[in-house]
Amino acid sequence: MGGGVKILVVEDRAEIQETIAYYLENHDLTFVGTVVDAVHALQDTEWDCVVLDWQFPMRAGEFAHADAGAEVLRRMARRANITPVVVYSAGGDHIAEQALAGGALKFVSKPGGDLLAAVVEVVRG
Repeated sequence: MGGGVKILVVEDRAEIQETIAYYLENHDLTFVGTVVDAVHALQDTEWDCVVLDWQFPMRAGEFAHADAGAEVLRRMARRANITPVVVYSAGGDHIAEQALAGGALKFVSKPGGDLLAAVVEVVRG
């Protein structure tokens, strides 16, 4: 992906990664699929936005963890990382409340939801 906004996408499922790549095709996307990889990417690079799933593995080879998204938000807060976060999840209202309380600026339901509009909104501030 070339140009546009620099976005870290934390999503472990390939088919969802493809959907996100389609929605955000004019932006510079980097995909990771675990908490460990997300934390490293956040430490190593400055991002314009993070698109964050809620349930994904903590480490490679593990099953999805129900609070992985919350863990990424906690680690970002501990490091005073103010990169805007859009949570893109099928978790419903309960997850939306947790995500927004944890520091995400937007919650977009998957499938569907206007991910591009949410990303543009949080990047523009």
